[in-house]
Amino acid sequence: MSTEVSKKEAAVEVPNTSLISIASFLKQLKGKKVLIKNISGICYKGTLESIDAFMNICLKDAVEYYMEDADDIIAYYENEVFVRGFGIIHMSEI
Repeated sequence: MSTEVSKKEAAVEVPNTSLISIASFLKQLKGKKVLIKNISGICYKGTLESIDAFMNICLKDAVEYYMEDADDIIAYYENEVFVRGFGIIHMSEI
């Protein structure tokens, strides 16, 4: 009977407090250079200006290029560019 209790106690999961939430991760990226990959194969590199609850993103000084060839730039945006959150598959700090 004591082994049954110890198995139940062992099955209880302890939450990992070292993990951060997605919202706090995105807040930390604000004002930093980021890489965004879109579902259509287009990538953006720029400074994260703002982000909303739908992952719509506003970048400043952004470069747009195809995922396969980072040297072949499609466009350079000095001001702001808006990336719709629906198509984003990857986002990271660079």
